Amino acid sequence: MSPLSENKFERIVLLSDHASTPLTNEIYRHLNTTEIYGNVHKFNPDDLYLNRFNDLEAEVLLNTKVRGRHIFVVKSFNTLQSRFPYDYNSNQWIKKPELKDLPLDPDKGYMELFIINNALRISSTGGITNILPFMPYLRGDKKSQSG
Repeated sequence: MSPLSENKFERIVLLSDHASTPLTNEIYRHLNTTEIYGNVHKFNPDDLYLNRFNDLEAEVLLNTKVRGRHIFVVKSFNTLQSRFPYDYNSNQWIKKPELKDLPLDPDKGYMELFIINNALRISSTGGITNILPFMPYLRGDKKSQSG
């Protein structure tokens, strides 16, 4: 019997950025009480490590196994503007970012989303679904005048 056909295999993994953790906790609570095929991997906000390098490029690390699983990424566009201290040896935040440290920045938010999706794709996920509670730049798609 392959691991994919076992009911105990945690097929669904929820990942979240810092600002979307409360929403992702609610999604996990709902999915955990609903009958779905396979189990939901226990939500841990630290499964997706998202920080900035010293030159302010986005840094993404996956701290959970994603191969063959369907990944749901809950991503807001509130982003880190500077590097936060992190201990790589223990995989622990020295000072964890809070919502007040995360101003809305759509350009950096989209870039973080692309980098997260690329890291997941390289890690051979079964599928990726992005959940965007707010999607910037939608006003630019509307036609304001004729012709």
